[in-house]
Amino acid sequence: MTAILILTQNFPPDLGGIQSLMAGLACEAARQGHSVMIMADTFEGGTAHDAAFGPEVVRYGGIKPLRRMLKARAARRVIEERTPEAVFCDSWRSLEHLTQSNVPIAVFAHGTEFPHRPNPRKAARLIRTFAKASVIIPVSKYASALARPYTGTTRLVVVNPPIAPLQSAGEAAATLRARYGDPILVGLARLEPRKGFDRVIEALQRWRSVTREWRFSSAETAATSTALKT
Repeated sequence: MTAILILTQNFPPDLGGIQSLMAGLACEAARQGHSVMIMADTFEGGTAHDAAFGPEVVRYGGIKPLRRMLKARAARRVIEERTPEAVFCDSWRSLEHLTQSNVPIAVFAHGTEFPHRPNPRKAARLIRTFAKASVIIPVSKYASALARPYTGTTRLVVVNPPIAPLQSAGEAAATLRARYGDPILVGLARLEPRKGFDRVIEALQRWRSVTREWRFSSAETAATSTALKT
């Protein structure tokens, strides 16, 4: 079986988009018959989660710089001994301490990891790290634009994160329609400035002149669902 190695700081049971993406990648690779090993950061509840997860998960703790170095050292050993078909890194930080090899390395780019005004030292770290990758996978055109100044000649391939089928989606839609009517605009994300909910609300308020009424509802749990109705 083809071996896949995944290096990630973000992994369930921690919540978030990157966590879901890396877990989904591991599960799909295993489903297709690949031997998968995940090296992830420690997280509360991780032991119980990993026992039931399926693919092998190895956790690393300690202070962040030491944790990254220990994980990278273990990854280098796995690459030398097992020669995996590919290595996937959740971000440049999981790639930084790896050394280049004949094994293809793919690294994701999400956007938040790129400073708007990086100092020369940070910019050099990014450029040096991305040079080790065979391919960089931005999750959006926006993330691709942020990554481009640091990627040199390394290939950029935008892949929007997929969404697994939701069995309860029809039920949820029916509940929303019963409560708010049609049409409904739904946003699913944390309520924070970079997610842009404030800009959506501002745009809808400006559109009020051609609509009857906008009603806003939000519920923040692991993610935030916002339903907007006319």
